[in-house]
Amino acid sequence: MTSNISFFSMVKNDLKRRIWAMALLFLGLFAALPLAGMMYTESLQNQLANRMLSWEKMIAELAEFVGPVNYGMFAVVVGASVLAAFTGFSFLQSSRKLDLFHSIPVTRKRLFFVQYVSGILVFVIPYALSLVLLLVVCIVKTVCTAAVLVSLVIGAAMHVLYFLLLYHLALIAILLTGRILVSFLGLGVFYGYAFLVWQVALGYFQEFFQTFYPGNQELAGKITQMFSPAFLYLSHIQAFEGKGLQSAAVFGEHWKYLLVLLAEILLFLAVSFWLYQKRRSEAAGHSMAFERCKPVVKVLLLTALSGAGGLIFSSLSEGRKTAWMVFGILFCALVFHCVIEVIYSYEFRQVLSHRLTLVIPLGITLALALAFRFDWFGYDTFLPSVDRLEGISVYLNGLEMGRYLDGADQNGMNNMEYALQTGEMTKDLQPGYELAAAGVQNEKEGRKNSSETQSSSVWNEGDITVDAIVAYDMRNGGRKIRTYQLTAEQVEQLLPDLYEVEGFKEGHNTILGVDVDTLQFDYVEMYDAYHSGRINLAPEDARQLLQAYQKELAAASYEDLKPEQIAGELSFYRNSDGLSVDIIVYESFQETMQLLEKLGYPMRKTPDEKDTVRIDIYSYEEELYDNMDGEYDAPTVTFEGKKDMGEILKAAISDKAAYFEIDQDYMVTVTINEQGGQQSNYIQSTYYFKKGEIPECVTKAFREWKENQH
Repeated sequence: MTSNISFFSMVKNDLKRRIWAMALLFLGLFAALPLAGMMYTESLQNQLANRMLSWEKMIAELAEFVGPVNYGMFAVVVGASVLAAFTGFSFLQSSRKLDLFHSIPVTRKRLFFVQYVSGILVFVIPYALSLVLLLVVCIVKTVCTAAVLVSLVIGAAMHVLYFLLLYHLALIAILLTGRILVSFLGLGVFYGYAFLVWQVALGYFQEFFQTFYPGNQELAGKITQMFSPAFLYLSHIQAFEGKGLQSAAVFGEHWKYLLVLLAEILLFLAVSFWLYQKRRSEAAGHSMAFERCKPVVKVLLLTALSGAGGLIFSSLSEGRKTAWMVFGILFCALVFHCVIEVIYSYEFRQVLSHRLTLVIPLGITLALALAFRFDWFGYDTFLPSVDRLEGISVYLNGLEMGRYLDGADQNGMNNMEYALQTGEMTKDLQPGYELAAAGVQNEKEGRKNSSETQSSSVWNEGDITVDAIVAYDMRNGGRKIRTYQLTAEQVEQLLPDLYEVEGFKEGHNTILGVDVDTLQFDYVEMYDAYHSGRINLAPEDARQLLQAYQKELAAASYEDLKPEQIAGELSFYRNSDGLSVDIIVYESFQETMQLLEKLGYPMRKTPDEKDTVRIDIYSYEEELYDNMDGEYDAPTVTFEGKKDMGEILKAAISDKAAYFEIDQDYMVTVTINEQGGQQSNYIQSTYYFKKGEIPECVTKAFREWKENQH
């Protein structure tokens, strides 16, 4: 026999029971929307009045706030989903309450949907009131534009959808368990398990794979989004950041997020209803409502948690990493096994029960951890054959010769990302492949020479190493990225051939990808032996300089770009948006050098001897530091003789050279006074020497300095 009370009357009565929850949520929503919105709007209007931002910028900022990008709403939605689920279905955790609810003459199906719908209304009603109040604030403050309204609607739709997703997830956590505490723990697992697995796997890659490239995590991130609803929510919010005026367009562009979101909402609802139908009344008071779930949940948890323990112990140890990793896995597996068994049974006598569910995850974790430790996957030595490659991209850290530094005009990419994205070599793969092969060989030698207590010893003392990022573009459409270390000598041998291949130079010289004809700058700064600051150039002259430079850089060979060819640096600035372009000028760039001279600013790599007042050379050799008797300032020798200064200036190269092209043991500071005698006209420039090309007068002077210290 069933009751004739209407469904909506039952929902109404249940809402009365949960009126306190609605009031609590309204307080949170009121603080996150109308109250915070009023304060934020006033702050923006004050900035507008003080001309600190434009009207368009203010509307864009406000549209972002009222729309999806409101992290206060993220917190409220997460809390609301938990509150709505637990206030509606917590009766399942108590035998007394469960008997009372099931004594009501309604079907279990109707009872489920009464609690389900009222739980949704517990959030939606106060949220709708808060949105109305926020709209009133926007109208009163005269900022209720079409962009703000559209963004508000998009934000409301998105937050409601994610509330449903998280609400359904909380229902599953409640239905799978029989105690409130275990329900909360289960919900925490649902929120964080996928993210934990991702971070543990990432940690093992970083800890044991020397060639791992941390920026290549797009696939792992997408997988985590699918299995971690909270992470999906955050990622979706971040997609709208900085795009307040394009909320509708962004909402449509990220249709994959919507597809995953809607699919998970429907799936979780179906699972929730199925679990409710299958759940026995006797499950109330037990940790897990379904016995078959216990070993599955335990194996999954122990695998991730013991893996995390092994990683922590390994990363904290200075030596014997393998032993500490194994200990960490065993220790954490045993501890969490005991904890989970106590949670399952609520009896300490059961801590060592069900040992098979300890052995299985322990075996899985140990096998995976040792595979990482000893690279059974062959990850670090991966080198695809040339015939499997469509192209290859190489980034050499520090080789940005002609630099275009404004990130926004590189589509938000840094120099490394730009090189890997735009510097693909497809016509001739051999130079890039030889570099990768050298990196793999270095890694093999390093693994052969390494031990538990000593890292790779493939390098000789004093070797300068260069990080090389290599992206393999496979014929099957995939892309694999590795990080290698090479010596400066290896790089110098490979560079001539690399510069002859189309793509390499374009990737490392971002100025080549810029349409300089469209650029206009407010001022230019010049840095060389005689200039250190702003020079007086008309915008058209600055553009002409960049055009000449771009043409010569595109045609330059490796010989033209050697460090000893560097004459100086030019920096172009635009005030309106902070745009900046920095370029390194080479003596081999005849048209650029002649144009500078024609404009009245001849560029000189080093000053004339007659203008040089003194040269100070600082030594950073470790052997000399050992003689400093506790002093930390670098040993310094000053030269004032014309002969020695001439020899030094002849060997000096610009500090704009790549770090691996110079001898970092010596830094040269040259002081000039081109107009003779006025302190205000002193100019200082910094130089270095090439490795192995230190002037005899310098080595002799520091030899004598060392002898005098004794």
